[in-house]
Amino acid sequence: MSFLILALLLAPQAEKVSFDEKVLATIPEGVIAKDVTFFKDGRQVAYRAIANGKMYVCVNSTKGPDYPVISDGLKWSNSGKLAYRVVNGTSSFAVVGGQPGASFQSVGMPVFSPDGNKFAYECNRGGTNKSDSTAWAMNVNGQKQADWASCGQAFWSGDSATVGYYVRIGKPGTPNRPFHTEDALVLGGKMLGEFEHVSNPFFAPKGSRWAYRTNTPPTWTMMVDGKAQETATDMGDAIWSPDGQHVAYRCGSRGKVVMVIDGKKTQEYPDVGDPVWSPNGKICAFIAKADANAGEYIVYGDQKTDVFSRCYPPVFSADSAHMAYAARSENGKYMVILDEKRGPAEFEAVGSIQISPDGQHVAFAGQWNFRWTCVIDSGRSSMNDILQNPVWGPDSKKVAYAAQNLGKWFVEVNYRRGDDLDEVFTPPVFSSDGKRCAYGARKGNELKWHVVQVAD
Repeated sequence: MSFLILALLLAPQAEKVSFDEKVLATIPEGVIAKDVTFFKDGRQVAYRAIANGKMYVCVNSTKGPDYPVISDGLKWSNSGKLAYRVVNGTSSFAVVGGQPGASFQSVGMPVFSPDGNKFAYECNRGGTNKSDSTAWAMNVNGQKQADWASCGQAFWSGDSATVGYYVRIGKPGTPNRPFHTEDALVLGGKMLGEFEHVSNPFFAPKGSRWAYRTNTPPTWTMMVDGKAQETATDMGDAIWSPDGQHVAYRCGSRGKVVMVIDGKKTQEYPDVGDPVWSPNGKICAFIAKADANAGEYIVYGDQKTDVFSRCYPPVFSADSAHMAYAARSENGKYMVILDEKRGPAEFEAVGSIQISPDGQHVAFAGQWNFRWTCVIDSGRSSMNDILQNPVWGPDSKKVAYAAQNLGKWFVEVNYRRGDDLDEVFTPPVFSSDGKRCAYGARKGNELKWHVVQVAD
């Protein structure tokens, strides 16, 4: 795929972001601000405020109602709705989009559907005793669902049409067995089969496909779209390809593990890591242990890399044509390998590898002498105490990242360091033409969406 096509694909997402610099909120004197969270487009910021023995949530300059306690955590939906939880004495409730929900003894953090228009969270009215089989329920879009002995977190399908979660079903005691529970998956309001244990659902990121694990000791079985696949004593999570059309998971027993890709098993390995899919869904890659404890390597499609003493999980370029990973060299240091080109083996650890849009370069945080530097191919930035994942500009020539050194944060864009800041809350984002770079940060009591004109 050409650079032009990649730039066009990246442009719509970038241009949803504001590239107008603006102070979105000023924290009042005497107020402690917690959980500062910018919405992804840079037009809203929220925080949990503590003042005068009360708590409230503020969105930009709009103050919400006072409450005795607001639990940790604020969450934005993809459509810009904010959710949080309130504790009011012995009861709790969720607030979604400014609307308080029904009160319960406790509630989970609301989980939004991918389209941002729906939400769900577990709620507990308070059990009367250890044999209470109706203490928990799932609240979906403000409506309480069926009662259960226990209820897990909500998960949404990629098309936002279906919510799924595991539940525990109370079973009355008998002369031969006291009160106990069985697990089941609830999908779209319908309970599936009962088992000793079940996993959370694994939804595809696009479309409606789903999977989950069921346990009848001592084995687990992977169910994909309602049909049983492999059964084994050890089984990993189902990982879907980005297009939602393919699924892979590891399974087996100690010393004999396979990767199952679309229902087909690979050869046996001593062990394998979790699967990693290329963006186009055509390549499934994973770390495999070599025989006789000789190290490990990466299997990708019908190919494999050299053997190293240790490998990091691979990443793919946006066009799926290039793969990068970190590996420990013979000198005990880590290097990053793009396709077959090895970078310098100089690092004690590396962060998440970022491949440039054209697939020709890598950038990552590298630890050197217990401090962190931004590595671009074989070049390094200044040393810092903390360094977040770097971000590539659309031209594959410029890089931006946030870092902290000696207690002060800053953002560096194309080798030019910005002003000192107290906190940086978002990764930098480039405009589609690469001429501007934006991020959310705090300096003093100002929560500001910063915009930098990118120098050549």
